[in-house]
Amino acid sequence: MAGNIYLNTGYWQHVRTWTPHAKLLYLWLWSNERANGYVGIGPADDGLVRLELGVTRRQYDEAMQFLTAERHVVLIDGWAWVVARAKYALEKTKNIKHIKGAARWLRETTVPPELLTQFWQIYGYLFEDASIEIRVPPSARDRLQRSEENKSG
Repeated sequence: MAGNIYLNTGYWQHVRTWTPHAKLLYLWLWSNERANGYVGIGPADDGLVRLELGVTRRQYDEAMQFLTAERHVVLIDGWAWVVARAKYALEKTKNIKHIKGAARWLRETTVPPELLTQFWQIYGYLFEDASIEIRVPPSARDRLQRSEENKSG
């Protein structure tokens, strides 16, 4: 794991009923060295995850099924987004460089456009104060534009 990660233990109050494997997978998805902890997005190759966590395929499948069914994690094309992590990390950070770095990381990685679209729709406002240009893929831009038109019309 690269760098230090602040873990607010109060944040875990809502996960008391989760299985140990669901908690472990949830934490790993946004804190492993290939993920961006500020936005909660990273690659989620199940073989690699199982190897690093030391869990069986069944344990991984059950934990991921729970996390995706409850919308704690969005899984698209081998990439995972820990939904609540982005809001918590980006709203709590005091250093604008971290937010800019997260936006740059999103632009430079191969995150699937559908996942990026969902991310920007929910959390794009957090980047506005940082004067960051948000580059949304063309297909995602069209969906966002239609969404905005529907809201105003």
